[in-house]
Amino acid sequence: GQQYRLGGILVTYFRIRTSTWTHTTASGAIILEGLPASSIGLSRGTSGVGFSGFTKAGYTYISVEFNSNGAQAFFEASGSAQVFAQVAVTDFPTAGNVLLTGTVIQGG
Repeated sequence: GQQYRLGGILVTYFRIRTSTWTHTTASGAIILEGLPASSIGLSRGTSGVGFSGFTKAGYTYISVEFNSNGAQAFFEASGSAQVFAQVAVTDFPTAGNVLLTGTVIQGG
């Protein structure tokens, strides 16, 4: 990914691609790590995430939600008549190719 600061606006681009892998013992949320602490301290953010290679039944949109306790973010899924849910490693197929891309724009 790349990150740019334009005055009080922080723009982060990311592209995550998996190839053949196995998650037989993995669990928990998919986490975007390595963000600078300055991105976490900003009070507002917006994002959209493109995704392919997996299905989270009933969910049609994914956004990024920042963890206020560290330099990381989670992927949050939403859909009509659905509660928000984190995208988890178990949502990804074993031995599949998954792609997550996006831009996060934050302003303090």
